[in-house]
Amino acid sequence: MGRGLVINFCTSCGNKMEKESDFCQECGAKMPKASTGHTQKKKSQSPSFSAFSFKTKAILVSVMVLTLVGFGFYKFAEVVL
Repeated sequence: MGRGLVINFCTSCGNKMEKESDFCQECGAKMPKASTGHTQKKKSQSPSFSAFSFKTKAILVSVMVLTLVGFGFYKFAEVVL
């Protein structure tokens, strides 16, 4: 397939469209703006867990596990003196 060849069709009636048409010549439906593939990704306020690297995830999980184990020993272990 050629990279420069773009064929657009009306999403309402299926009519073949010209490249830069804002409206379908057949039915008059407004065409959505075409994406060039170079869209910018929106930055979120706080990163999701999947945004962290594997090393960071491993460290976070290890800290949580150690905290839970430590709390378990503190809460349920018998005091031996």
